[in-house]
This record gives sequence, structure tokens and C-alpha cells, in this order.
Amino acid sequence: MERVAEMAMVIAIVSLFQDGGSALSAWATTAWITLEALRQTRALPWSWGIATILLLNIRGIVRGDGPQPVSHMDWVLIISAFLLGFGRSGRAWRRTAALTCAACMLGVLLQGPVVWEFAWWGIEYKLPTLTQNQTAFLAGFCTVCGIQALLLSRRRIWWLLLIPCVLGCLVLARATTSRAGLGLVPVSLVLALAVNSRSLLWDWGRRRLRIALPWLLLPLIGLAGLLHLWGVRWSQLTSLYGQENVLSDLGRFNVYRCYLGLPFQGENRLLYGVGYQNSWQKWCTAEVVGRPLSHAHNLLLQIWGDTGVISSVLVLVCLGLMLRRLWQNGTGFPTKGLIGLATSGTFLYLLGFNMVELGMMKVPILMGLFGYNLASVFYSDKPFNPHPDSTSLSEPQTD
Repeated sequence: MERVAEMAMVIAIVSLFQDGGSALSAWATTAWITLEALRQTRALPWSWGIATILLLNIRGIVRGDGPQPVSHMDWVLIISAFLLGFGRSGRAWRRTAALTCAACMLGVLLQGPVVWEFAWWGIEYKLPTLTQNQTAFLAGFCTVCGIQALLLSRRRIWWLLLIPCVLGCLVLARATTSRAGLGLVPVSLVLALAVNSRSLLWDWGRRRLRIALPWLLLPLIGLAGLLHLWGVRWSQLTSLYGQENVLSDLGRFNVYRCYLGLPFQGENRLLYGVGYQNSWQKWCTAEVVGRPLSHAHNLLLQIWGDTGVISSVLVLVCLGLMLRRLWQNGTGFPTKGLIGLATSGTFLYLLGFNMVELGMMKVPILMGLFGYNLASVFYSDKPFNPHPDSTSLSEPQTD
């Protein structure tokens, strides 16, 4: 059942690269999460409840019923995926990361000539079934997943297979012309290195840091190589970013300011918000913010403006618990090693992207991967774990 679930996840990602493949991707995503729930029922009895909820909401998941870009089905998928990813072993996370990156690379190969042409000429590209932001999210996320798998791999053959996958995902990110898709990859890895510096210094004494550091530089080396290939000099990087992008980023502050003030419009909106449709149709209109947008481009501000202080407090508490665990993973003794560094990078990319975009909304596989990998900071670090494929993470895993 585990292999069938992994195959469903791969199909869900690859389908996004095909015109009209959104329905197949949604069905495969539902099958993936449902099989994961059924597979874990002996260890986690509440998984039966998750599987039941998913099966009862197949129509909502596949057809994407609800307002754009977020509906109750989004949260059903995110929460379900998060619960199923909770407490997995390092070996399981490595396998999921490798398959995610490889699936994205397979999709790039299927669209190879088109993706490369857009990447070469710097023209905005998006997958047939996704928006530009969602395409950038998928490309950057798969890049970080590939680096995560590289960090956790012990056999050289995995290095040889995963390196072209990571570079292929970087090409896709470049083709989207998204600053977030490309820029957040090295940023999230640098932040992960900073959070895990104490653990990695301890690992230095055990001769493992020398394995990790070369792969942290991989996205920077790949990006520099692509820029050189396109004939871009370092002096041109400022102009490469583009004056239009600078103005767009500055204009985003008007959007943030508008959504920040939504709960203060009276009539108990501080407690319950103004509702999604009202937030952009009635209050933060194109005339008010200076640009036509249907969302806040920031997940926390979106929740704050739409649902008010009650939901926002609950989300912040959960986020605080995740960040606390992230810090514990990086500063605890005895060290949890490279798994802490790898999962921190993935978590920080997911969090960072959704602070500037909302790329995972309304696409089942992106919502599933989002919730699934948020749980990576709660990987199992105990010698015993009821999962049949689990092992202790006190030592690096081998195949």
C-alpha cells in the first residue's frame, strides 16, 4: 500500500504538467492521502476518521468547490495531510522528498522544449493547470525537496540521480520569472543553517558536516551557472530584477495595509473578519490598493482580514508551536543531525512562500504537500516508533 500511495503522489504532480490534467491530479491526491491514512490505521486509530472525511468530500476536492482562492476543502486537505505527516521517520521524509523532486523533473522533461525556451528568453511561464505563483511554488518547493533528499542520502548513486532533478526544478523556477520561486530557495537554506548551527557544529566533530555543506551551496551554484549560461553578468543583476518588479513589490505594501485594517471596520468584524468575498470585492478593491488582486498575497493577513482575531490567534498559536519545535530541533543536544537541517529548509520555504504569495491554494496536490511537509518539523526522534518503516534518527539513515 505504501508504494501505491507514493505512485499516486507522483501521478498527481506529473499530471499538473499536462493540459487538462487537474482532475486526474485531484483524484490522485485524494487516493494518495486516503491510502496514507489507511496504511497508518494500526498505529494511529484516528486515521480512519481522516480517510472517511476525505472519501465523503471527493467531489469537493476534485471540483474545487468554494470561493477562490480558499475554501473549507483547502483546510480539510491541509489538516489531513499535516496529521498524516506527523511523527514520520527520517527515512520516510527522505523518500518523500526524493520522489517529489523526481516527479517534478519528470514533468519538466515532458514539457522540456517549452520550459527551456521560456527559461532561456526570460518569458513568464506557467503550467497549463496552474497559475504563475502556483507554478513557482511547485518549482521552488521541489528544488528544496531535492536538496533535502541529497542531504539525507548516503549512497553516491542517489547524488547522481538527484542532482539533475534539482537543476531541472531550478530551470522551471527560472521559467516562471518568479522572485519568490528562485530567491527563497537559498534564503530558506541559509536560515535553516543558522537555526541548526549548534547541531551542525556538534556534527562536525562526528565528521558529518562535510557531507552537508556542499549540498547547501548547490542551489547557489546552479543559479550562478544558469545566469552565466544566459550571459548575465553580476553587474546586470539589478537590472535583471527589473524596475517593474520593484514597483510591484512596493505596491504590495498597499495590499498589506488594506488587509491589516479590515477587522477594524466595525460591526464585530474584529472577532469574525469581513469574509473572503467582501475582503477583495467590497473593501480592498483595485481602486483602493492600486492593483487588481483577489487575495492578500500573505497567508496570515488573509486569515486576519477574512476571519478576524479568533482564527488568527489559533493559527498563530499553532505556528508558534511549529517554530518552537524547529528551534528545538536545531539547538538540542544530543544533535538530531542532518534531518533537522533538511526538514528546516523545507519548512521555512513553505512558510516563506506563503508570506508573499498564496501558491498552494485550490490545487489539491499543492495543498496536500503543504500540510504534509509542515509536519516535517515533528519527525520522529525516538528509538521506537509504531510506524513499520520507522527507525531512530539519533544516527543517520542508510538504505
